[in-house]
Amino acid sequence: HMKYLETTYKLDNLQIFTDYALWLNNLLTSRGMKTQHIIDNFNFIQEALFELDNYGDKQVQAYVAYLEEANHILKQQQL
Repeated sequence: HMKYLETTYKLDNLQIFTDYALWLNNLLTSRGMKTQHIIDNFNFIQEALFELDNYGDKQVQAYVAYLEEANHILKQQQL
């Protein structure tokens, strides 16, 4: 997940991460996992980022925003 977050940030293109999240969801749900597992994992990453000493860093805040948007899209997949 972190490599995709980094690439998304470097290219300033949110669609890279959201496309990755959708691809990952399709891959894992076809193998019996639930979308909620990915959402939970993204939430855990967000929590870890909140605890960083450099949370105010622009890149870290962007990662949190990317994860939030991916979770929003994944939640729509559950409907």
